[in-house]
Amino acid sequence: YLTLHESLLLGKMVIWPELLVQPDNGLLIDKRCVLGQGCRFDGWNCVGNASLGDYVHLSRSVVWDRGRVPSYSRINSKIVLPQ
Repeated sequence: YLTLHESLLLGKMVIWPELLVQPDNGLLIDKRCVLGQGCRFDGWNCVGNASLGDYVHLSRSVVWDRGRVPSYSRINSKIVLPQ
């Protein structure tokens, strides 16, 4: 699952034409996502309609819709499920 996301977001695999939003340098964030201050993204990441607290650090991860990441969390190569 994470390898598939990496391939799509980094252009190693063709993205379906019906995907209306293209990733920006390996980063795809839903426009409805609530981002706390000081969030940092390394590598590729895909974040849905989720909530990220202050100073969250995401690296090579997927956050599903309704996912919540508490402030000061460090998430590396993980899938954050809805809560």
